[in-house]
Amino acid sequence: MTEVATTATKATAATRWVAGLFSAALVLVVLQGLWAGMFIEQDSDLWVFVHGRGAEASILTAGIATVLAFATLRRHRSLWVVGAVFTVVLVLIAYLGGLISDDGLDSLIPVHVPLAMGSLLLGTWLAVKSWRLVRE
Repeated sequence: MTEVATTATKATAATRWVAGLFSAALVLVVLQGLWAGMFIEQDSDLWVFVHGRGAEASILTAGIATVLAFATLRRHRSLWVVGAVFTVVLVLIAYLGGLISDDGLDSLIPVHVPLAMGSLLLGTWLAVKSWRLVRE
């Protein structure tokens, strides 16, 4: 009987971690928009740097959340599958951002920005879905 209670407690803790990490990744994606606005307005290399590090942090956070969801919440397939898509989309956005800033390929901005908006949708879905699992 104690083992069942302990397993349920661990599952709840893992679910909270997944929800928290997906929420943190979403916050980082939202901040990406703010930081992009800062470097566009001020033409500042500092904000380009911050924007790039924020991209790396969001990828890392989403990746950890996805792996944790896969390892502990495997029965909630949609959560870790969408988490994997979210992480891949963030990597693609970051790659395009690197091409824009490092190689001067400004023609990729019309692809980079809509993908970023799409990542907001994915991140929001993940945060809402994972917090609903916490409440169950």
